[in-house]
This record gives sequence, C-alpha cells and structure tokens, in this order.
Amino acid sequence: MANFDNLETLKFEVNEGIAVVTLNRPMAGNAFNLKMGEELKAVLQEVNENPEIRVMVTTGAGDMFFCGGGDMQMLTDVNQNPVEAVEVYKKAGIFIPDLYNLTKPCIAAVNGFATGAGTSLALAHDFILASDNARFGANFISIAFTPDSGATYLMAQALNKQRLAELMFTGRVIKADQAKEWGIFNHVYPKDTFWDEVMKMAKRIANQPPLAIRYDKILLREAFKNDLFTQADLEASMNGILITTDDFLEGIKSAMATMRGEKYKPTFTGK
Repeated sequence: MANFDNLETLKFEVNEGIAVVTLNRPMAGNAFNLKMGEELKAVLQEVNENPEIRVMVTTGAGDMFFCGGGDMQMLTDVNQNPVEAVEVYKKAGIFIPDLYNLTKPCIAAVNGFATGAGTSLALAHDFILASDNARFGANFISIAFTPDSGATYLMAQALNKQRLAELMFTGRVIKADQAKEWGIFNHVYPKDTFWDEVMKMAKRIANQPPLAIRYDKILLREAFKNDLFTQADLEASMNGILITTDDFLEGIKSAMATMRGEKYKPTFTGK
C-alpha cells in the first residue's frame, strides 16, 4: 500500500478490508479545498487498486460536520476572476467522478452537517448512513450560488423534481429523519451507536464476494441508462462469468449446507 502518513486534509486507514477516509479539517467544517481534492483523488486510486480493500467508508472529523462544502476562503479568493474561479471549482471537485465511478462499494457515514458541495460528496457514494444529529442541505442559494460538483446530477438521482426544487430554491437544511423519509439517507442511528452500526454494515459488505459486488455496481449504473432487454443481457453476461468462479462454488456450498440444516460460513476470495 502507498504511504499516506503525511496527508494534510485527510486521515486514511485500512483494517480488515475496510478503508476509512476521514475528512480532517474540523475547524473549517471539513470543507474541501484544492489540497483535499488532490488528496482524495490519490486515496480513491489506492482504494481502487489495492486488492486488500473491499469497501470504503467516508466520514468527517469531529461530530458537527461531515462536510460543509467548499472552503469559503478558496471561493472568495477568486470572486473577481470568473475564469480562474471556474478552474478552481473544477479542481476542488476533481475527485467526484472518481468517487462516483469507484469500482468498490463506498458508504458515506454522515456524522453532522452535509451542506453545499458536501451533498455532492455524500451522494456520490453508493449509499448514506447518518447519525441522528446529521443535517443535509443543498443551500448554495444562501451565498447566491447554484449547486456545483455535480450536485444537481446526483440529487436528481436521489430526489424527485419537486423536493429537489424545494431544497435548491429555499436553501433549507433538513434533519436526519426527514432526509431518510425523502430517501436521501438509508438509515439513521443514535449518535452514541452510530460508528458501531457503520462498521457493522461495512464488515457485512466486506465479507461478500468482491467480483460479484463489482459487477453489481456496474449493473446499478447501467440500469439508469439501459432498456429492460439490454439490462437483462448484461446481467446474463456477468453471471456467465461469475458462474465459473471459486466464489460461486463457495456460495453454492453454503446454500446447500443451509438446506441440510447445517451451518457453513463461506469465505469469498474474489477468484
């Protein structure tokens, strides 16, 4: 594994197949700046390429902010130069496409405010787990901005038009329970047990067959674009590959044991 001991804006740890990325600018609301964009891009490459990593979890340092969006100083430094501003916005959010297209499962563990471009960061993950003190708001309008970092694309996949319009036009920041009701958060947990629940979910995913999980991610993305017949053909093609793997035989062995009333815990290797 590459050396990530000297990261300035992040913490990066890998344990038992789980990579934990912590946005580490708590005094700035874990807002992302150009350096964080660069470091996240490098970390995501490591997650993709390291065979020991099976799932990634992203969270924020402290217990108040997951990510408060773009760094305010970074934004005000370029407010008189539109050309430079466009380049800064692109560079700051350069990691969003890499995160969205990550080949391994990724969970956003939202432990506080996810606002502004922090909504893009959260929604670019496969799904979101939240503590009961979490908040969610595409409140760009409060600084006379439109959403950026792909926020409208990502929110349009999670919300219907009416709810998205309400968030964008009013700048409302909603509580965790409402975000769950609207389908933004998958689960909301008490603050005291939140991290234990996140790790429980991550471990469950880490124990699944990694190649099948990778194919699942492809299928999820393609399902938004394909018609029924194209999608069914893609599923058949992938299963045609998976049926030849050791993991498939391991899964069948476990299923047959269950049918006989026996217990057998499968060990999936990705082969």
